[in-house]
Amino acid sequence: VVEVLQVLHAQFRILPETTSPLTALRQRSAVVLGSPWYSRSASVLLEKASWTTRWDEATGQVGIFGQGPREGKRFVPRRGPRGEYQEVFGLVTVLLNDTASDGAHSIVVLSGLTSAGTHGAAAFFTSGSDLKNLEERFRRDGVNRWPKSYQVVVRCRTSDDGQLLSYAYEAHDILVK
Repeated sequence: VVEVLQVLHAQFRILPETTSPLTALRQRSAVVLGSPWYSRSASVLLEKASWTTRWDEATGQVGIFGQGPREGKRFVPRRGPRGEYQEVFGLVTVLLNDTASDGAHSIVVLSGLTSAGTHGAAAFFTSGSDLKNLEERFRRDGVNRWPKSYQVVVRCRTSDDGQLLSYAYEAHDILVK
């Protein structure tokens, strides 16, 4: 993410969440890395989105679950024979920063199930070819420009020690055209 910001010549600061609550994001664009399971900021930002992370009673695991019109849809990790994660999910969320009166500021939340899911979300969001393919998906949905707010679920394959091996687009939802 930092490399992309540098290529774009964007000014940025890296702040730990513990010293930069959501109020620090007022009137600016921001990237938040974290799972709603562990990050208060990510939890608040994703609580009303189409997809968020929560505990699944049926499987006894944390998963990505649909809310509102996506209610009932879910993405839960797949484990190997020793209980290791083999497949997890990442979640890219782009939201309008509604504290900015000009509507020109966004908050990007890169989150996921395990660090591999968050890594997969970040890799997807910083890949030119993945974003070009996503733009084409938006066009097929009848949206001819980038939506103001959207989410993308990314399926991530992991190694036995939990490292990201590969990722692929799984689903998307346009929140605000």
